[in-house]
Amino acid sequence: FDMASGKPIANAEIRIEIYKTPENVYAKAAAGTGDKDGRFEVANIPGGHARVNAAAPGYAPRMIGYEEFKDGESRKLTIELSKSVKLSGIVTDGNGTPLAGIVVRTSNTMGIDGRGYQLPEAPQTKTDDTGHFTINDLPTGYGQMWTYATGFFQQDGLKLHKFPTDAPLTIQMVATGVIKG
Repeated sequence: FDMASGKPIANAEIRIEIYKTPENVYAKAAAGTGDKDGRFEVANIPGGHARVNAAAPGYAPRMIGYEEFKDGESRKLTIELSKSVKLSGIVTDGNGTPLAGIVVRTSNTMGIDGRGYQLPEAPQTKTDDTGHFTINDLPTGYGQMWTYATGFFQQDGLKLHKFPTDAPLTIQMVATGVIKG
């Protein structure tokens, strides 16, 4: 269902994924697609531990959780998805100078209901030569932004940001020093 309106989402894909080693990735084991009323069925789920993901066009993907499936077992799930938004901004130093090559990622994402909205993969990017970044497929809601690079520390790292923001986000970092003893 659409988190904001409560209306069904047609064509949502529900994926059951199994962790594969030594590749260290999740791979699709089974999937189902929702109808116009948002109802779906996922058949032929292999037994064992898996993660459940949901995605639909125009919506941020969501990791629903980790489940253990047994042969012949059925479950009823009610899933809410939030509209997808992009977040753009710039990373600067303490003097306002743009910083290139800074890793930027989101953390602790929440939907508009204030509850956790875990993404299947952690969105991450690097700032370009002008210090700008864009992260796509975030849920409408809230989250924290983390930046890191050797020799810098992010100010206000615990601040909760609204997604989407009203204006491009500015994240300030300060240079760190070395203590010798």
